[in-house]
Amino acid sequence: MTCFLHISPIATGWIRNVACYVRPEQKAVLKVMRVNKVNGEVDTSLKQVSGEERKSRLIEVKRSDQANIFLDFIKSKLSLPDQQCQEIEDRILQKYDCVNDAFEAVSRNGLEGIQNIKLSPKIKNAIENASERFAIPVVEISGIMEITSKKPEGGIELIKNTLANAEDNKAIPAPY
Repeated sequence: MTCFLHISPIATGWIRNVACYVRPEQKAVLKVMRVNKVNGEVDTSLKQVSGEERKSRLIEVKRSDQANIFLDFIKSKLSLPDQQCQEIEDRILQKYDCVNDAFEAVSRNGLEGIQNIKLSPKIKNAIENASERFAIPVVEISGIMEITSKKPEGGIELIKNTLANAEDNKAIPAPY
């Protein structure tokens, strides 16, 4: 979409060089201030977009672009028409907030992630193949824990066993 960005809503204070803020044909996160349907004009502001809004919108655009890459992969692999590809996307969006969430679910859990979505087995297999390329976000958390047991005897063994089971990704309730 092409819009108009006047110099005054770019930043607060004196603007010596507009190119420090925006360049022609640059994609930028702007706030729509006014839409004139008669003249087909859209007035926007750069300075009224907060850093958090800008960051979340850029992440959203990146995820959308990534989803389009996955859908294009499926489209080309199965030689699907645009309309059928749009139907696949619509069905995924009925269950997930975004297409990437479906690919991440398949990447983590296999086809169980899209089990309830009405798609042909051929399409589900293509989604599974595309999901193999999906990088699952990994977060490492480190810190210091203080662990105590209120049991008079065998507390140290109980703690060791609980930590060993947690390390093996076994979900067991901690005995109190």
